[in-house]
Amino acid sequence: MVGNPYDLNSVLAAYPADCQPIGPAPRQLVGGFSGSQIRRLEAVCGPLCLRLYAAEHPTADRLRWIHWVLLRAVDQGLTFVPLPIRTRSGERFIEQAGRLWELSPWLAGEPIQLRFAHSAANPQHIKSAMATLARFHQAVAGHSRSGHCLGILERLRQLGEWQSGGAGRLKLQIDADRARWPELAERSPKVLSQFNDLAPQVVDSAKKVIGFRVPIHPCIRDIHRDHVLFQEDKVTGLIDFGAMDNDNVSCDIARLLRSMVGDVSSFWQDGLTAFERIYPLSDEERLLVRAYDESGVLLSGINWLKWVFIENRQFDDRPGVLKRFDEITCRLANLVSRGSGIAV
Repeated sequence: MVGNPYDLNSVLAAYPADCQPIGPAPRQLVGGFSGSQIRRLEAVCGPLCLRLYAAEHPTADRLRWIHWVLLRAVDQGLTFVPLPIRTRSGERFIEQAGRLWELSPWLAGEPIQLRFAHSAANPQHIKSAMATLARFHQAVAGHSRSGHCLGILERLRQLGEWQSGGAGRLKLQIDADRARWPELAERSPKVLSQFNDLAPQVVDSAKKVIGFRVPIHPCIRDIHRDHVLFQEDKVTGLIDFGAMDNDNVSCDIARLLRSMVGDVSSFWQDGLTAFERIYPLSDEERLLVRAYDESGVLLSGINWLKWVFIENRQFDDRPGVLKRFDEITCRLANLVSRGSGIAV
């Protein structure tokens, strides 16, 4: 766990009196893979979550926009969205030593845990999560505009770079620097081989949808089962909105469904049906879900290898990274064996 080089007292002093900690010092928990840090603290107003964002993103202007979107969602009556608390100056975050902090209510519940990398969540958890995601999009889609999915265009660009020599250079870098993370290096040949097998069909699938004009509005873009909190079968919270940007709803559907369903096709359709009962999709958006799913699975493994062996990023939760990487490997293998992605 990363040590605390920051003055938490000065961070918390920016907030109202009822947000000041009582009892034990704020307890640091394992943060996300992005490099953010999370602390839980007890205050007069109740349990709170203090988040330190990663150094790279979001910017202050982007975080203000994210908070504006969350305020819209809360104003629509969504209780599962943690709206950051205003500071004494009226902002919903503070900046210290070039890093951004926010304080928000601590939501009850825990993310579900899958027993195996290739398994699926409980069907009721899947339906509840997808219905909750649909309610979020229903709340923030009021000012949608028609446009192309820039996320798909960006993934096509990345795929092209890896196909045109990038994957080969990555392999050489891993071979030269295996000691940086031996366990991950040992897993890399399978993912690189799977990338070479799948890239042509995934590129072809993505090219078929890049011309679609679909509704564009704020999307979470990093919605994963670890960011959905449950008490029994009920969703009590969606968390981690730092990657939010404008896109089509299909990007969030693909990411959350894949993380909860794996490759159980019947559960995939059940989750999609639960979403569409609240937020119906067009035929073009259903095809975009498939394109986002396939390209996301294909690029995920490559990106982890790039972050570690090319960009030299550090990850405190190495077991968690390896678990995520093994899930990706299983799903890539299933895509290879089928010769195409999930039919949606």
